[in-house]
Amino acid sequence: MLEELFEQGLLKRIARSKDLALKSLKQANYFLFEAQDMVRLHKERMAIIALYNAMFHCTRALLFKDGVKEKSHYAVARYLEFEYVDKSAVNRKFLLVLDMFRDYRHESLYSLVTIDINIDWEDYIKCCGQFIDTVNDMLK
Repeated sequence: MLEELFEQGLLKRIARSKDLALKSLKQANYFLFEAQDMVRLHKERMAIIALYNAMFHCTRALLFKDGVKEKSHYAVARYLEFEYVDKSAVNRKFLLVLDMFRDYRHESLYSLVTIDINIDWEDYIKCCGQFIDTVNDMLK
């Protein structure tokens, strides 16, 4: 499955870069703080986008560490799944939250109707922070 994503050009091999990985992780932290602000302001749709971006950049940091560039958000999640979750290097809950918020993000951005958002923000923000901490430890 993962090799198919490379063959389709959705993932591409590049030089490994700890520098880019750290920059992406910095972006993850930035978006996590933005998500927290949006939740406090009761701007749930914007919070979804920010929290997803935090999870995306956190995962992207792993790709840069491994020398992989993405052309698809779906491919980023599948890379995390096959290279980290299935090998028990990363907790499956991080993948589940990434996939769930990717779907929420898509609905928030492209739906022509207002979506009803009823989630426990505290749990998801905490999960994202744990994911950032996990990836940070992996980059040391």
